[in-house]
Amino acid sequence: MKSSLPYVTRLFVGLTFVLSAILKFISVDSFELYIYGFDVLSLWMASLLSRGVLFVEMCLGIALIANVYRRWINILVAGLLCAFTLFLIALVMAGTDGNCHCMGDAFELSPAKSIVKNILLLSLLYYSAKKNSPQIFATRRRQLIAMSVIALGSLIFAFAKLPYGLAKKKETLYNAEKFREWVKTQQIEEELHQHHSVIAFFSTSCRHCRMAMSKMEVCRKKYPDTPVRWVVWGSDSTLNAFLSDTKIEEQKHTFLDPKDMMPITEFNIPLLLFLEKDSVLKCMSNASFDESEVLDFLAK
Repeated sequence: MKSSLPYVTRLFVGLTFVLSAILKFISVDSFELYIYGFDVLSLWMASLLSRGVLFVEMCLGIALIANVYRRWINILVAGLLCAFTLFLIALVMAGTDGNCHCMGDAFELSPAKSIVKNILLLSLLYYSAKKNSPQIFATRRRQLIAMSVIALGSLIFAFAKLPYGLAKKKETLYNAEKFREWVKTQQIEEELHQHHSVIAFFSTSCRHCRMAMSKMEVCRKKYPDTPVRWVVWGSDSTLNAFLSDTKIEEQKHTFLDPKDMMPITEFNIPLLLFLEKDSVLKCMSNASFDESEVLDFLAK
């Protein structure tokens, strides 16, 4: 039992990395949006970085389990855990206590809890590194082949969901006539005619709406002078919960019954309409959201 304990601890660390990669993959949109929310990288770079993290975690996790290139994998895993821990410490010092997405959306961990997790994993890794454990692939050639297969499989896994910018964008449609009729009922024609603005139709219970509105919020903060009006499918209580979860700044809004919203949006939810005075220049959904076009529009 004692002879197998080092490998069991190594196996535990490896499985934790694999599980972390899988859980991030399941909610990869949320993970890339979390990275984008720091407003350091473009949406494209944040999306690419999220896939890079998936690849590295899956690759190192399986390599730990397979016990290949033990010394170098130990160094890489320890380095990665230390880098993540330093990042988490910075979040704690900044007063951030929300989900750090270390385990995706399935298990919400605060930065402080994730620091404890990382210290535990580092301790287990150190113990397993100090002890000998059986090698499945004994020769260098077999280790090279195994590592190549692991890396290729991890790459395919990480990019199974194409990142933003590579995925084919769907055409977003809306009913222009129904939209004009709705504008008249709201008596906002004069307001829209004065400047360029954005009107966002969304539901407070829709995951894709949370994604699109969070992306829009990052862009809006760069150009806060552009008016953004919300048309919300929900209620005061669900909107408050929506704002609490997404940390989005509340904008001027109107509640609209879904039976009235659907004819306007052609069942496309969320729907972002970009207006120059009272003419719609662009329309986007979460799938067709284009960061560069949004920023160009807001910068006018």
